Amino acid sequence: MNIEIGNLKEILEIGLKGNDFSEIYYEKKSQNQITLDDEKITHLNTGIDEGAGIRIIKNGKTIYGYTNDVTFEGLKKLIKKLNIKNEKKELVEIKKDYKLEKAPIMFKKNLADEKIENKIKLLKNANKVGRSETEKEVIQFTGRYSDVSKKTVILNSEGQYTEERLNRGVLSFSIILKDGEEIQTGYESKGTTHGFEFFENGIEDKMAKEAVRIAETMLKASSPVSGKMDVIIAGKAGGTMIHEACGHGLELDLVQDGISIYKGLKNQKVANEKVTVIDDGIEDGFFGTTYFDDEGNKTEKSILIENGILKKYMNNRITAKKDKVSFSGNGRRESYKHMPIPRMRNTYIAIGNDTLEEMLMDIKKGIYVTKMGGGQVDTVTGDFIFSAMEAYIIKDGKIENAIRNASLIGNGKEVLKNIVGVGKDIGFTVGMCGKGGQGMPVTSGQPTIKIKGLTIGGVE
Repeated sequence: MNIEIGNLKEILEIGLKGNDFSEIYYEKKSQNQITLDDEKITHLNTGIDEGAGIRIIKNGKTIYGYTNDVTFEGLKKLIKKLNIKNEKKELVEIKKDYKLEKAPIMFKKNLADEKIENKIKLLKNANKVGRSETEKEVIQFTGRYSDVSKKTVILNSEGQYTEERLNRGVLSFSIILKDGEEIQTGYESKGTTHGFEFFENGIEDKMAKEAVRIAETMLKASSPVSGKMDVIIAGKAGGTMIHEACGHGLELDLVQDGISIYKGLKNQKVANEKVTVIDDGIEDGFFGTTYFDDEGNKTEKSILIENGILKKYMNNRITAKKDKVSFSGNGRRESYKHMPIPRMRNTYIAIGNDTLEEMLMDIKKGIYVTKMGGGQVDTVTGDFIFSAMEAYIIKDGKIENAIRNASLIGNGKEVLKNIVGVGKDIGFTVGMCGKGGQGMPVTSGQPTIKIKGLTIGGVE
């Protein structure tokens, strides 16, 4: 977007006529998506997308539009179209001096500059390692690599003017193994906001071996258990359940709309005193990390729940203004085609002081989960169900054989109160979080935790 700052201010001034706020969000990104299936590259997609979104706000209500014409005339045409009702009102002059603030670069090797052959090599190497690592029949090995390298510029009528260059890459592998009549799947995924340096030093080999290990473990697993029992979720399982069962309910738009179970509970106890929940936008290299959010506000480390007490909700500009609180840096959007809404970034339970041995000690019968699968949650009620990709039975304080097809069923609000153990370790998983028709990259994490009396469902 090669437009003089004076012309950008003129566009904002047109949007400000009769309104409270105007904003330009510019984005240019290159992306690659590669899939290997059955030892062949079956999908390779590369592309460049460039565009801008313009937002006008009046009395908390938003008008939004976007265009691929990022010239001065193109943006001027769009904002006039958006603000047609106020075109006869007097032009408001923005007297602020705009000084560009650039985010620091978080990567060494720009993903956009790396040869496509090196990205394909990651998948081929992992396929070779995965197949050689097992003596079981390999039904299918699938590898996926994707990356985005983008530049964003944000300018608004309140004087903010920011620029950020960002990398995001993700690598994932799944393997399906067969032993007799039994078929099981193993899966592993990692992502980063660092550059291609993250994918060097043999990371793909380690991931492929881990996917094989999970699949082989599940081939030997026994039938599932069911009933109400204590559950220990290992730190290496990541924080998928906490992200879904707790995180969305702490996004301020859902609170204000009355569809969060945490509405009206600020400064009240909502979890065991051992539980502190953090949403962090600044953690180096994490999948949800940015220096600025998608409204140009600096991200921060937000303590949402501290020692069991609800301290803060995640907000964006509109929700923060409505509640008269400071911006938390959680205004995020999938692209220039979308409006920013409150979203999680890197959300996790802080480490505690308990050991695994202490958590196991008084469990007569329970399960130990080391890998989470998919799930779903109702943000209004807090009810959830999640599958456990890898889990083990606990008997008399000892971890025994693996079990398959176990599901964790409960209520997010109740689970937080029933977390009675929080470990000294911590693990993280990456994913794409959906909300309001937008997908956003996030990291979820937790230490090893012990949950009292969670319902376990099992399907033969």
